[in-house]
Amino acid sequence: MTTRTARAGVAAALTVAGLTATGLLSPAAPAFAAAIGEVTATVSNLSAANAQMAKYTLVKCPSTTPYITSATASAKTGNSEDQSYTHFSEFWQSVPDGSAQMAKVNFFNSQTFQEEAKYGPVVVTVTLTLTCSNMKPSGLPRPEFRQSVYVRGLSGGSLQVGCPTNYPTALEARENHPAWFVSYGATTAGRVGAASWYNPDEYVFGTADLTVACGP
Repeated sequence: MTTRTARAGVAAALTVAGLTATGLLSPAAPAFAAAIGEVTATVSNLSAANAQMAKYTLVKCPSTTPYITSATASAKTGNSEDQSYTHFSEFWQSVPDGSAQMAKVNFFNSQTFQEEAKYGPVVVTVTLTLTCSNMKPSGLPRPEFRQSVYVRGLSGGSLQVGCPTNYPTALEARENHPAWFVSYGATTAGRVGAASWYNPDEYVFGTADLTVACGP
């Protein structure tokens, strides 16, 4: 290599380094940076029903993450003793077709008007939460339905969650409780999942919940 060639090579290298340092020329990106991975989003909505009222909660995935990968409907009342008034009647989700998917849960508050007049109104609130993805799943996710119970000190609590009519089989039941609770486990039978607990602490109250996965 001649002295002139060597000097030209050094000058070219310095020019490229200078352009890179000033941001006028970007270094080559690594190959894995071009790969696009899964993107997820969580969206939710809620509705409330008074005595003898049928309502629904509807949620739609964003256009950038149009596919539903999980769906959970959670019911809540003012007092845990009133959870028996909650009934999930139907769950619907659109089939993946390239457009943003939607899901809807229909529910009913079975408190009678006589009970409302005697004991006061019970409002059932149902929140539907979807996990949405930019990647199309192999099939429709199985919906899950959740309720919770507030257990006072030295007392027991129990829950029964029924699957909706168009997903009538309780496939799995999972319970969650504070560490000091005694749990008697979660079971399924037909359309229903059930669980029960005991709170042995006289002064500390706590909340336990039951989630039931339902299928056709």
